[in-house]
Amino acid sequence: MTALRYYRISVAIPVIFPLLALILLSTIGSILPNQVEGMLTFLFLSLVVGGVPYIMIAVPLLIWFRNRDASWYWNFSFVAPLVFCVLLIFLFVGWGLVYLVMGQAFSINLVEVFRTIGLSSLILGYAYVVLAHIGFFLLRKLGYID
Repeated sequence: MTALRYYRISVAIPVIFPLLALILLSTIGSILPNQVEGMLTFLFLSLVVGGVPYIMIAVPLLIWFRNRDASWYWNFSFVAPLVFCVLLIFLFVGWGLVYLVMGQAFSINLVEVFRTIGLSSLILGYAYVVLAHIGFFLLRKLGYID
């Protein structure tokens, strides 16, 4: 496998890991320690909250950046969580504004949106970046990546 192919596939990590967490919760969740169950639940909920926006952002970016080389993907991976965080916050604020325009009772607490959604997506996003890079270096050491 080439480095470019690995980086393109690794874009799916933020979807695959929460799905694996859901499978673990569904099958052996009742016997897991509370801390592990809490982490798996957090992972799954990250997909519930950010999965659709992530796919809406990741797929067009993959298409738009299809002619880039592996080093570009490596460099972009370090700013991608920040880009996603900003876009996710704008999506949530925009969604709240649509409710306001429609006359629905919906209050937007921007501090809470930035604190919960923004901070969670940044932490989780950079955790996924670290996992992707660890996977890359391990697979490269084992000879699976050219």
